[in-house]
Amino acid sequence: MLLARVPRRMALAVAIAGIGACTTVKQVEPARFIQQKYPPLVWVTETNNSVVTVADAQIVLDTLFGTRPGTKDPVAIALSDVRAVKAKAPDGMKTGLLASAVAVGSVSAMYILLFSKSGSGKSGPDCFGDEVRKHPEEHPECQS
Repeated sequence: MLLARVPRRMALAVAIAGIGACTTVKQVEPARFIQQKYPPLVWVTETNNSVVTVADAQIVLDTLFGTRPGTKDPVAIALSDVRAVKAKAPDGMKTGLLASAVAVGSVSAMYILLFSKSGSGKSGPDCFGDEVRKHPEEHPECQS
């Protein structure tokens, strides 16, 4: 019964960890990325080096529109005033590392559950205790 619960719990843990683990904030090409991925937030660096956080960004013609997070105040920035746009984007390296860690963890857990004697209630004899030294005939498993 424990074995049946382990895969579900492991899958849930991996899913929760994977939600944010496989992304990174990186510079993106605004027109293409925003129209294809619809990121909830972008960070716009203007030509004067100020950074503006924009929620629900859209690009219409030559202007980036959106709202300020938490306030819904409108934001409009001409693309000619934009030096860079950053957004959370998929990260293949993190995805690969997460998949590797999950595989190693899964194999280790299965080994422990299936092949290890720990937790089974059976333990080897304590052949170094005082009782064995006093009465060796009662402990043939400890004699070599």
